[in-house]
Amino acid sequence: VLIMIKAIIFDYRGVVAGRKSEESGLFGLCQQFSKVLKIPVNRIYPAYDKYWKDWKLGKLTMHQVYSNFLKDIGSDYPVEKLIDITLNYSKLNKQVVNLIIKIKKNYKVVCLTNHAREWFSNEVKRFDLNILFDKIYTSYNLKVDKPHEEVYRLVLKDLNLQPDETVFIDDLERNTEVASSLGMSTIHFRSYSQLKKELSKLGVTAL
Repeated sequence: VLIMIKAIIFDYRGVVAGRKSEESGLFGLCQQFSKVLKIPVNRIYPAYDKYWKDWKLGKLTMHQVYSNFLKDIGSDYPVEKLIDITLNYSKLNKQVVNLIIKIKKNYKVVCLTNHAREWFSNEVKRFDLNILFDKIYTSYNLKVDKPHEEVYRLVLKDLNLQPDETVFIDDLERNTEVASSLGMSTIHFRSYSQLKKELSKLGVTAL
């Protein structure tokens, strides 16, 4: 039986945006902090990461996270300057963006991201993500993050689709494994060319 794919769900960081996925992206950002704060990254990363879970679930504001983080590492660097570095950190993967524009003609294209409100809202504006995607789902709006099963169920319910009518793409295997266990087609993203090949295998046209 040929299943009709109706929606393609993209993770954001590490797939649509460069600068790596959630953990490695945060580490890369902390390396930039390390340079300006002149504090070793192995001291910065744990102090920053400590707040990430609550921030991406919408329990803390960016200002709270950054004030607390700077206090924890004993730095008097201006909060706003550090926020500015963060908000200008990401870059889009142009090839993936162009692919999305092509497949949008035939499919609903959705974004599902574990991200923090102020940071991601800024990305939405910077990169016109509301135009790129038909729908965007975030950990802070859903109040739950990948790879919890509930995330995928909420998205499927909202899209009014069966798992087998969707393809989910993420660069973290644990996220695709859970989606797969629910019956979604999944692609563990490693490169643009691999993504294109695997979408073709799933019968996704307009590539």
